[in-house]
Amino acid sequence: MDNTIINPAQMGNTQVYETAANANSVNGDVTTKQGETKKRSYKPQPVYLILRKSRQLFKWQLKKDGQSKIDCIKAALAANPSVYSDALRFELDFRAERDCLTDSKRFCIACENLGQVPQNVADHVVFEGKSVVNKVLKEGLQVLGENVRMFNESLWADSQKLYKKEVVNE
Repeated sequence: MDNTIINPAQMGNTQVYETAANANSVNGDVTTKQGETKKRSYKPQPVYLILRKSRQLFKWQLKKDGQSKIDCIKAALAANPSVYSDALRFELDFRAERDCLTDSKRFCIACENLGQVPQNVADHVVFEGKSVVNKVLKEGLQVLGENVRMFNESLWADSQKLYKKEVVNE
């Protein structure tokens, strides 16, 4: 691409619009033939689709505790079998997202300073969504404020005992 400066008075209106639209394509926009721009569609991960629907159910619950969150997740999984055909796959994806938080030493130390179990807090942070996870990883646990004190029970249970420690008899 040449670095010449384009004078709009020297070209027709359609060329100005096409040039401006193509300049926007650097920002992730897609240009059409007429020079209009469209935003690219964003598809969230399937685990966050289920969690979004779970949060929508949870906000209407009268009793807001860990068991209500678990029930909302189960209801969202049952209502959307096309996203996850089995709950085990959801549990594995949920654990992978939780492990992103628990791998952070800063996160674990902050949880222990508050007297919380890092895995339990990570469960609730993942339930809140990807943007909250990214914000906690970037800015720290203080983003959640005093709500952290309520995150004392686990949302994810190893129902299939996939991650149990194996005992070796010698």
